[in-house]
Amino acid sequence: MGDFETNKILAAIGSILMCIPLVCIAGAVLLYISMKSFSEHYKSKDIINGVLKGAICSVIGTTLAYVALASFTIISIILLVIAAVCMYLMAKEFREIFNKLANYSGSSLFRTAGTLLWYGALLTIIGVGLVLVWIAYILIAVAFFTIKTKPNTQTAFTPPSYSSTTPAPTTHSTSNRTSDFCPNCGAYMEPGTTFCSNCGKHS
Repeated sequence: MGDFETNKILAAIGSILMCIPLVCIAGAVLLYISMKSFSEHYKSKDIINGVLKGAICSVIGTTLAYVALASFTIISIILLVIAAVCMYLMAKEFREIFNKLANYSGSSLFRTAGTLLWYGALLTIIGVGLVLVWIAYILIAVAFFTIKTKPNTQTAFTPPSYSSTTPAPTTHSTSNRTSDFCPNCGAYMEPGTTFCSNCGKHS
């Protein structure tokens, strides 16, 4: 699905397009494509599933809201009510997603944007909510542009070497291990133990 930096840009552009009625569908597609990559990167299927539901509700709600505001009739009120329901469902899904992204990425802007979407959805019925939704999508775009890739701090385990003057640990009768180190993760294990306290694997 492309590299991390490319998907950041796609997600940011998609977020901006989501608040423009004529191109919100294109924004939803871009957001879905990029968020699928983020879902794989952070190993969380909830992200992509929530984006799909939220994007569909957002496209329907935003379109109906703009149509309703373009003409003041009885039908406009009905459309605003339906739009408000759609925006509420969108905000519910996106708020959970952006809270997860805030935790994964360390960017609090995602959490702030999710909160604005929530309040914007609740106020869609009176039109003011659309402004909050628009601001929220702009914050989301900024958050994607500023998100950083976490460096891989894990290092491969190197088994200790023993010389002729330093004998290797002996095998204990209570375990099948050939050393005092876990064969799965390499952590030190106390003599006589059969389960690693670090990874929990049986040795």
